Amino acid sequence: MRLSPRASLGEYADQWDDLVRQLPIATPFLRTWWLNGLRNTRTVFVLVTDRRTLLGGLALEIATSGVLERIGFLGEALAPDHLDLLVRDGKEQEVYDALRAWFSREGSRLIDLKGVAETNSLTEVLPAPVHSTDMAIAPFTHLEGNYGDYLAKHVGGRKSMKDSLRRLRREAVLSYGLVQPELGTVALATLRQLHEDVWGTKSGFLPNFDAFTRSAVAGIHSGELRIHELLANDRVIASQVMFQFAGRTSHYQGGRDTDPRWSGSGTVLMAHVIEAAYREGLRELDCLRGDSDYKRHWATNQRQLLRLRAAHGRIASARLSAELRVERTRRRVGRLIRPLRRRIGGVRSGLTSRVH
Repeated sequence: MRLSPRASLGEYADQWDDLVRQLPIATPFLRTWWLNGLRNTRTVFVLVTDRRTLLGGLALEIATSGVLERIGFLGEALAPDHLDLLVRDGKEQEVYDALRAWFSREGSRLIDLKGVAETNSLTEVLPAPVHSTDMAIAPFTHLEGNYGDYLAKHVGGRKSMKDSLRRLRREAVLSYGLVQPELGTVALATLRQLHEDVWGTKSGFLPNFDAFTRSAVAGIHSGELRIHELLANDRVIASQVMFQFAGRTSHYQGGRDTDPRWSGSGTVLMAHVIEAAYREGLRELDCLRGDSDYKRHWATNQRQLLRLRAAHGRIASARLSAELRVERTRRRVGRLIRPLRRRIGGVRSGLTSRVH
């Protein structure tokens, strides 16, 4: 058995993808087409192998500042979810022992892993103590029954969807389309513009759009990343990026034309996306991280995403302890301030109502 940190998956790429499929939640954020587009000078694939067989591993980024290493997941800036280490069935102990030794080797390192699946094996390999916090929820729902049954239970029911469609059709001739691979680059440029129209400088996605594009082009050609569009008179007014992998369709990013005429276009497009998922026999819709109201319209269940932090070495341990103390202080202050803000808001509301 051998542990080898390396800059690429190389000859183990196909075996890596096979192990991704075996995860309890087979996440597209660990597929080779996604990871290869995100590789940079800080990328490290930590692989545990036995001759030509891949037993398991991790995809990481390591930034060094002085004597301190900071370790996170590869592509963290693009908000990957349901992440975990990979391990071949029956080889768990060998992989855990090898990765545990790698994290605890000589040196000082601070480990901060975000978007971890709630059912994960990472706590088996990180240096103790491991600090686990609930980071976000990921709404999801099982695609049971048929599309009509689903629509009747979501987004205000079937009547609400028909009303939105009727209103949009009064403005233009609507059409829905799934972007073909040869038009992927054009569709990505359209997505970027529509997303910017909605979010502007508040978007955390746009600063990393070039890295996303590198992965997305490969994903489109693999069939595991799909761009859905809603058009009005042949003009794209809404765009939606979905992952499609292991029987699951996952909502990642989107954008829409902010012209008031096209209000509701994102909802109508999402309905088309889910209808297509039913036609293809997919079993789950995963809205990924975030508790936005619109996600709750589509999904009735939720999974917890975790943040795991650990340290090895005196400097890293001191740094982690300091960061955790600051966070605890902020939470305590927040608990004290929130009731005061609510009271101030109530007073202002009362004054406003009396003036009117």
